[in-house]
Amino acid sequence: MLHWNQLPGWIFRAWPVLALAPIGGFHSVAIHEFEGSTQLVNKLIGMSLQLTGGLIILYSVNNNLGVFRNQSLCAVFINYLFAFPIKRKPVAVNLSGAASVSIAGSATGSVISTPSSVEERVARLEIELEVVRRELRTAATEAARQLELAKEELGQRLGNTHEQLAQLEKKVDKSAVGGIMLQLFGVLLALYGAVTGVFA
Repeated sequence: MLHWNQLPGWIFRAWPVLALAPIGGFHSVAIHEFEGSTQLVNKLIGMSLQLTGGLIILYSVNNNLGVFRNQSLCAVFINYLFAFPIKRKPVAVNLSGAASVSIAGSATGSVISTPSSVEERVARLEIELEVVRRELRTAATEAARQLELAKEELGQRLGNTHEQLAQLEKKVDKSAVGGIMLQLFGVLLALYGAVTGVFA
């Protein structure tokens, strides 16, 4: 079943080809009006269409550069001129300043005299066991804190990656859908102009 309401949109999607119809009509009218100067008309129209097609393609490429690299053809050309390989005078830079290094840390431990009886040895073992427990608790707490920080950082990076992918997808869509039709129109104009120039 044909969806009539979608037909105009489907036809308009071929606008680069449809736009050649009024150009062809203007061309035939110009030839009819200036019958004695057909070659001149063909030359002028051919040259104009080739120039217009080339400029449209350049405009589309310039837009794509702006979408992906945030710069224009003009900026690329200026950067090219500034990169001209000429000798430049060396610039001497004097640096002065001060530097300081500090080391900070913490250590845990205990100093106990050598036990002489079984009771003292047991007491010493209990103290050392308590020290080890405290160190294990501190290490476990620090490890849990580092793990939470790593999870938060990973979540932020994943979120940034998803956002960048969405932006890149939009840029690709904009370049592919919008730019290709404009470039096709420019190519068709250049081809029309080239074919017209043959008959000049």
